[in-house]
Amino acid sequence: MPELPEVETIRMGLAPHIVGQTATGVTVWGERTARNQPGGPAALEDAIRGRRVEALARRGKFLWAELDSGRGLVFHLGMSGQLRLSDGDRPRFRHEHARIILSNGQVLSFVDQRTFGRIEVCDCVPTLDGAVAGQGATLDAIPQSAAHIARDPLDPAFDLDQVVQKIRASRSAVKNLLLHQEIVSGIGNIYADEALFLAGVHGQRMGKNVRVYEVH
Repeated sequence: MPELPEVETIRMGLAPHIVGQTATGVTVWGERTARNQPGGPAALEDAIRGRRVEALARRGKFLWAELDSGRGLVFHLGMSGQLRLSDGDRPRFRHEHARIILSNGQVLSFVDQRTFGRIEVCDCVPTLDGAVAGQGATLDAIPQSAAHIARDPLDPAFDLDQVVQKIRASRSAVKNLLLHQEIVSGIGNIYADEALFLAGVHGQRMGKNVRVYEVH
């Protein structure tokens, strides 16, 4: 499953190619990829087609394009989702569920073997702290579907002291707290285990018993 570092790598790789480009053509195959989009695949295509990408942003495992409509084009990769960039139109990839043709002639394909990933276009809401919404964002507004998750450790506005406070106020196991996306986002099993090992903290220790310096 792509976690925070992998999704950030994808964002950094795609941004130079798609920011500033307009979606000249869109195809969504099947209902599942657009399952969160009111109106289904046709509505998703209509919401993307003709829109310019102003920025490519990320918070936790959520990746989104800021569109010139003021809405967010949200990608969640799920277990096996990939975003592939191709030069020019090409035959459909195996397990390709959506395709966006850009004004520079490149094609952005959403490929997902296990189909847990999804795409949607939704309205944006103001961030709770007034800062830009995430890594790469230019607006202090975040797509509604990602608004429930906390900031992640790579976010310029990440507040470590606030995370420490939430962890130390809880009786839950510290590993479960690290996986709680409303406390800190983007951390999955692999990185939680690695971080706890490096800190010398047992994952089953209650959050209230973790020392401040151990979290830092």
